[in-house]
Amino acid sequence: MAEVLLRARLSDLGEGVGVKSAGLLFDGAPAEPNAIAAMAEQGLDLNSHSSQKISAELVGPTSLVLGMERRHVRSCAELVPESFSWGFTLPEFVNLASSHGPRPHGESLRDWARQLGSARKPTSYLFDDPATTVADPMGHNLRRFRACAKEISDLMDQLIELAWPNISSSNAATTMEK
Repeated sequence: MAEVLLRARLSDLGEGVGVKSAGLLFDGAPAEPNAIAAMAEQGLDLNSHSSQKISAELVGPTSLVLGMERRHVRSCAELVPESFSWGFTLPEFVNLASSHGPRPHGESLRDWARQLGSARKPTSYLFDDPATTVADPMGHNLRRFRACAKEISDLMDQLIELAWPNISSSNAATTMEK
């Protein structure tokens, strides 16, 4: 759900950023039916989604790794150790970025992420922290998937404002003029 939500927002802004999702368990599995339904309610299509497992080839060249849980970030760092410096849970990254302020114009996403996470220690990721986690809705009902989708959607809105402030603010101004 996070991939399709972020991709849709970046597409709306006209920003050419690549977005990929990967998980810990399966390759080639379709999206969960409740995830498809929750996204369809927002006008987004997950019917053609096919899962892929994380790999060093996916993680290494990224500018930013956003997991829903700390174990996702840990798994990426096990594959590409230096990715810990640009890997976060989505809530953690939004909180850090909110505290530090929007990405400065001209600064790369990876450099900004590294700066935001510079005070973190890998040992802090040994245990999960509910405050920095998006709860996994797998195995739950549609209502839980909707709640998860709303949480991710709200966090993505904040992420866009912080990571692409010049684009999102100019787009908002254009939208208000119409």
